[in-house]
Amino acid sequence: MKNPVSTNVTNPPHYAGCGIECKDALKSLLEGSKMTAMQDYWRGCAFKYLWRADKKNGVEDLQKARQCIDYLIEDIEATQAPNGMLTELRKEQ
Repeated sequence: MKNPVSTNVTNPPHYAGCGIECKDALKSLLEGSKMTAMQDYWRGCAFKYLWRADKKNGVEDLQKARQCIDYLIEDIEATQAPNGMLTELRKEQ
């Protein structure tokens, strides 16, 4: 019998679905991103809340996703040049 705490820590049901886990889909989404680390953070948070909304907190998760998207937009707008292009891209490490 599985330990329920381990299941909720290592493989929570609200992050699994359709044969792929949220963390794997998120990794694919962010791979090769040209956004800054903070922009990728907000994008990842929004993605996570959208992924789990129908399995965990419903509208509350959608509101959290919207808040993350608003933060992402603010950050992008703050780093855009007048022509609408991003002026700050993630620096190669």
